[in-house]
Amino acid sequence: MCQVIGTARTHTIHRDSTETYGVPRLTVDLGEAGHVVDLNRIARVMRGIGLAGL
Repeated sequence: MCQVIGTARTHTIHRDSTETYGVPRLTVDLGEAGHVVDLNRIARVMRGIGLAGL
């Protein structure tokens, strides 16, 4: 998954979850959507755009 799509998709999923989803749940959701990701990448993306789960 390219960084731009990853950032946009991560932000969208986090927003749609009323900003409660963290790294593990986002990783599962992105995997179910067909993206190949791991926890560390999602954690980096979330840190980079200032998101945190509840």
